[in-house]
Amino acid sequence: MEFAIIAFVLTLLLGAMLTFGFLLFGANVLQQAADVGAQELARYPYSPTGTFEEALEDSGLFREEDLVIPTGTDPDTLPLINRL
Repeated sequence: MEFAIIAFVLTLLLGAMLTFGFLLFGANVLQQAADVGAQELARYPYSPTGTFEEALEDSGLFREEDLVIPTGTDPDTLPLINRL
């Protein structure tokens, strides 16, 4: 009886730790993508009257069609933010 309770609590604790780890990893990747994008856009000389979308498209940092990458694709052929 006691083992069943302890095993149940430990299983819940392990599940909570794994879920927290996955969420922390996702937040870290999102922060890294925002950081890299901001650094690269700051280095890119674009018009002061241009929009963010124009700067992102002209700089070649990101392509929306590469959000899902097929297996076997060479990462060096992808834009910088899509590599993350």
